[in-house]
Amino acid sequence: MSQLSKRKLVFGTALAAMVALIAVVSFLPEGDKHALHTTGRFHPLGHLLAFAAIGFVGVMTPKTSRNRLLFFLGLVLFALGIESGEHLIFQMPMEWSDVLLDWLGVFSGLLLAFLSRPHADFSNRFGE
Repeated sequence: MSQLSKRKLVFGTALAAMVALIAVVSFLPEGDKHALHTTGRFHPLGHLLAFAAIGFVGVMTPKTSRNRLLFFLGLVLFALGIESGEHLIFQMPMEWSDVLLDWLGVFSGLLLAFLSRPHADFSNRFGE
């Protein structure tokens, strides 16, 4: 297995685990969310950091710029889906501020990944 394949496997596995963890935690009953401290004054920071981590790890996996853009859009839709699901299942008001924080987190993670990696890693044009 090549070094690139190993890296993709590691980042892909980490990404899948992070997405699954966020999905599971998002749909826990309110009492369990309280016990895990995912509610309260640090709730917005949790959204920002969780999605920044996913954005950072996720950008390491796709090969082309087009795939990175599709990944970004997919994460934004994932965030919207989580909030919509919470709204429908728990009959809570739609938290648009959480969707915005998730989007900002994804964008921040992608930006950090771009700034921390050599330019050559991101030089692929759309479709190449």
